Amino acid sequence: MSRLITGRHANDGPIHSLAELGVSIDDQGQLSFDKTKLQARFDADPEAVTEFFADEERGFAVTADKVLETLVGRDRSLLINRTEALQRKIEDFGSRIDAWNGRLDRSRQRLLLQFNNLEQVVSRIQNNLTAINQIQIIKPIFSSKS
Repeated sequence: MSRLITGRHANDGPIHSLAELGVSIDDQGQLSFDKTKLQARFDADPEAVTEFFADEERGFAVTADKVLETLVGRDRSLLINRTEALQRKIEDFGSRIDAWNGRLDRSRQRLLLQFNNLEQVVSRIQNNLTAINQIQIIKPIFSSKS
């Protein structure tokens, strides 16, 4: 777009750029327009200004239309291609997220099974300890006195 605005346009007329008509762009991309410069050029040669914009083969309007069609047109434009590429990335990321969710679910199930198994082992150990603690020492019935 900046080349369209700042560049020279090949045509048969004496005007070859928007700058000659008071249109400029700064380094921040801000357009400015000098109405007096356009008015002076139009007063001097209205046909040249009209030809610059409206020539059906090489006028600014035709050139701008081609550039805009390339950038944002309906068929294979830069915008459409970029949108399609981004859509493919979104779909790829969605597939990757689904795959990771599947892995996480499998890991979760495995860890829950391990946890339950360990809980059962701990419960058995606690039962065994309870049983061991309930054992009382039996005093001997016979005592040997010799």
